[in-house]
Amino acid sequence: MQGQDIKYFAMLGNDDLRAVDELFDTVCSEFPNVYNMAGRKVDINGFEFIGMNFILDHPFGCKDRVITEKDYIPQRQFTAAAGTSNEYDYDRIYNWLEYSKTELPYMCDVLKQLPKPDNTQKTVYIIHMPPARLRLGQLLY
Repeated sequence: MQGQDIKYFAMLGNDDLRAVDELFDTVCSEFPNVYNMAGRKVDINGFEFIGMNFILDHPFGCKDRVITEKDYIPQRQFTAAAGTSNEYDYDRIYNWLEYSKTELPYMCDVLKQLPKPDNTQKTVYIIHMPPARLRLGQLLY
């Protein structure tokens, strides 16, 4: 890719443990054409690319990159315990629905913390979360 001047935008997603963030960033920085986009802005040929790798809460157990909204109705969970990774293990959270209402950051706050574009007409947002109403990551019951 580097020989062809191909740029590669990457970011870890909801199934990737936060415990590997530093390693991922290190590997990306070893290549001049690979960019870890999580919470960052990259300017390429006059276009700005801004990345965000959080998603709204989902029914699955790994919660390293989930956030909520003020009026979000949590989904029933697929597992008895949810969890977040740490450097050596997995912190289990047994009352996830309550935890998600009181401890998770809000989507609006996460979006406000993203780097600001210099020119909105030439800005592309790279967002891990799928568009609304696709029903991805939802269980039908």
